Amino acid sequence: PRSHYETTGPELWEQTEGKITHFVAGVGTGGTISGTGRYLKEISEGAVQVIGADPEGSVYSGGSGRPYLVEGVGEDFWPSAYDRNVTDEIVAVSDK
Repeated sequence: PRSHYETTGPELWEQTEGKITHFVAGVGTGGTISGTGRYLKEISEGAVQVIGADPEGSVYSGGSGRPYLVEGVGEDFWPSAYDRNVTDEIVAVSDK
């Protein structure tokens, strides 16, 4: 999360001239969404909404971690890099 807090978040903020309203990302290990999301929430005083997209069945979307077809995202455990306090919403996406 730290590298995304220090680089990805500031880059998105600068490139949008502070006009970003939502940040949507696959959750995966949680590093990108937690670090980038934390930076954007802090710099915008909470105005930026952080939304995670993850496969149906992933623990993030309320599942048990059942097998899914989407590669690189979704988990069957809670990674330590993921900060549950950063995301405003998790959207379950179909892998069909």
